[in-house]
Amino acid sequence: MSFTNNTKADLSLKKLLGVEFTSGSKIPAVETFVAGLDINQDEIYTEAVDSTPGTAVSDGVAKYFSEAIGSLGTTGFPMQPDPVVSQNAFFVCSGSAYNPETDGFDVTKVQRNFLSPKYGAGYRVQIYNSAGSPINETSTINWIFDYKTGILTVENTSAPDHDTSGYRIRAYQYIGKTLTTSITELGGNSGIFTATGSTFSTSVGPLEVSASLTVVDKNATPVNVDFIGATGGVSGSFSGSFEGLHSGIFSGINITASGDANIGGNVEVGGNLTVLGDVNMQSSTNVVIDDQFVFIGSGSSNTAGGVDGGIIVEGTTVDEGFAFFYDAGAKRWALSSGSAANTSAETPDAFLVTTTISSADPVDTAAPIYGLNENKSGQLHVNESNGNIWIYTEAAG
Repeated sequence: MSFTNNTKADLSLKKLLGVEFTSGSKIPAVETFVAGLDINQDEIYTEAVDSTPGTAVSDGVAKYFSEAIGSLGTTGFPMQPDPVVSQNAFFVCSGSAYNPETDGFDVTKVQRNFLSPKYGAGYRVQIYNSAGSPINETSTINWIFDYKTGILTVENTSAPDHDTSGYRIRAYQYIGKTLTTSITELGGNSGIFTATGSTFSTSVGPLEVSASLTVVDKNATPVNVDFIGATGGVSGSFSGSFEGLHSGIFSGINITASGDANIGGNVEVGGNLTVLGDVNMQSSTNVVIDDQFVFIGSGSSNTAGGVDGGIIVEGTTVDEGFAFFYDAGAKRWALSSGSAANTSAETPDAFLVTTTISSADPVDTAAPIYGLNENKSGQLHVNESNGNIWIYTEAAG
């Protein structure tokens, strides 16, 4: 059973108004409001369309259908007649290895999503007959072009200006991103993120956040953030602060910071820690080091005779104190006062006395010896077998 034209018109109006249709006797106001038109996410445009068609084409969001292959001198792109109502409905068909002049209607090649004049006056469709003569909107064939579906409908096929050989078209088609592609590729023409399942990746450029970045779960609770780099690490810079990043993971990433880094919590380094500048420790208690030996003065072997080195305990003057150090010139351990915190060489106030022990007395200059096989004044030697104690002096006689 077919609906009457009045019922069809009432149904169409209510569909556009977003209300349900139960009966033609009900006015729209008394029908129940429901969801409006059923629109697929592929049908929602997400890129801006410039009001000038040529600019939209240059921007890559529009394509111009004007002349067809092999139709030089003929105005308009040939349309294909519907196989069932060949005189009433016509389609735009285009695609790879498809010749619109000779290949006929192919449902897989039908083009949709043409841009209407709401984007600009230059987008108004132009219709021509098969000879390339324009068919204006007041033509008695009573034609209408649906920009969304790309269908040209001719109502009056008995009109004198109806062309039984078909029609041609000039129109602009939207080829930019839709809601589907914008979900999987966020960020304009090139896309910042690409979605693979629930994972988003980026490969086209940096991600810039101009305000604060907060990562929370559905309960607004801060969550862990994993920064996982590719093989070889990722270089870049961070500015601002990672507030609440209590257990985030930086895995496989090389971070180069040009500014200062302020960390309020604990820092744990699983690998080696290399410091190229000075290390300043403030408000710290005793430093606990598991290593059994501390190697300082690294690189001194490259200097002839070596260099002085040791530790300095600050006294009553800021950045000055008492030094316990190895005197490279005297080749002895020494003490000094008034040593500057940034000193590189010291003048000793006193030397430490060292003792060698054996079961025999020293022979000539063979002992006592400390340092680089040299005897120094004040050095001791103890003969454990008889209790004799020897003190070396560098004075003559």
